[in-house]
Amino acid sequence: MLSSSTAHTFFLVFDASRRPTLDDEWSGGQAVSLPLASAPEVAWEQLRLPLALRRHRIDVFHRPSGAGGLALRPLAGSRVVVTVHDVIPLKYREDYLRNAAHRAFFAFQMSLSRRADAVITVSETSKRDLVDLGGFAPSKIAVIGEGVDRDFLTAGLGDAPAGGAPYLLAMGGGEPRKNVARVIEGFLRVADRIDHRLLLVGAPWRGRCAVIPPSASGRVQDLGAVTNAQLRQLYRGAAGFARGDRRTRGALRRPAGPLRHRRCHPRGRHRSGAPLDAGRGRPGPRAPLLLGDGGAADDRRLRARRRLGLSPEP
Repeated sequence: MLSSSTAHTFFLVFDASRRPTLDDEWSGGQAVSLPLASAPEVAWEQLRLPLALRRHRIDVFHRPSGAGGLALRPLAGSRVVVTVHDVIPLKYREDYLRNAAHRAFFAFQMSLSRRADAVITVSETSKRDLVDLGGFAPSKIAVIGEGVDRDFLTAGLGDAPAGGAPYLLAMGGGEPRKNVARVIEGFLRVADRIDHRLLLVGAPWRGRCAVIPPSASGRVQDLGAVTNAQLRQLYRGAAGFARGDRRTRGALRRPAGPLRHRRCHPRGRHRSGAPLDAGRGRPGPRAPLLLGDGGAADDRRLRARRRLGLSPEP
């Protein structure tokens, strides 16, 4: 938006106690920050924020950080656009909506999003979930894919983490829906046919970390939370990516150039990848069989490497 040749002025509104680093990169001619006094989150968003929007005569307010909106829209005098990435709490209530307080607050946030003038979501799947589970009007929803940070578009390989051997990368930590246990299980089923390690990235989820079985301690490593700079290096150095989350079929994939180095891995099958159904523990209907038991061990090893998109061994 900031690079577009429009006559609009963009304002970045943020809590003064949590100044975003992005603010330092904006030129003063294109954006003006509106630091607001620190306050409890609900009071900040539902009272001080609308007052600031009215004071600066903001025409359109965009809330990019998930379900929510403005309860006192007339006070703000602005049209409201919200970005809702998904409705994961409604799909996995036992993990996210564990008590009455959680359920009430999420219901309040979703009601504000439904009242917005427009809703942005990131995929057709999320749009269907918003309509079917969240009660959103389809006519309000626009699907716009996730953006890619320019730092993730830089070509070139990163330095391999300690250990030296090539590696596959998986995200998720201890969050149940990421199904990391299945990723580890699927990896161990082909581990004797490839030289790669499996690296796990993700902060503990409510104190829960990925559980690595003793049999995998030499091939699977949990790196925990990493910085964006470290994540870029891990993406660039990875021979492939592994997924096992419940929303989509799990996969082991080979990177396909700089555009694959992104925070949110594209969903669906890519022609250069070889999906392994880690979510079910068996090949999906369109997935090549990686775990066949016929032929010599060396032949199975070579086939596994090729189907993972890895170079054949010399």
